[in-house]
Amino acid sequence: MIQITIYINTEEEAKSIGESLLTNKLAAYISIDIDNNFYTINERNEVVSEPHAVLKAITKALLFTKVEQHIHACFQKHIKLYATPIALANSEFSDYIRKTIHHKSMEEDS
Repeated sequence: MIQITIYINTEEEAKSIGESLLTNKLAAYISIDIDNNFYTINERNEVVSEPHAVLKAITKALLFTKVEQHIHACFQKHIKLYATPIALANSEFSDYIRKTIHHKSMEEDS
């Protein structure tokens, strides 16, 4: 299992992408954090802040590429995203994820 963290420009885009991941069974859970600031260094070596919505999706590790492709295909977005492994979870949580995420293309890849 992994948690995919996705930086998106607006809360509305985050909701739309999150709902699409859920309805297409590419994620078992999502959460959205609004008014998150992403800090970087600009070309003048100044720290700058960019406001974002942050969408976090819990899914199976094998689906990372499919999630990325789905977002690009459906929303025409090149976005910042990364995955963090979930090393431990209680049985209720992990059972729910195994039962919820059942993607036909995962079976075809096996």
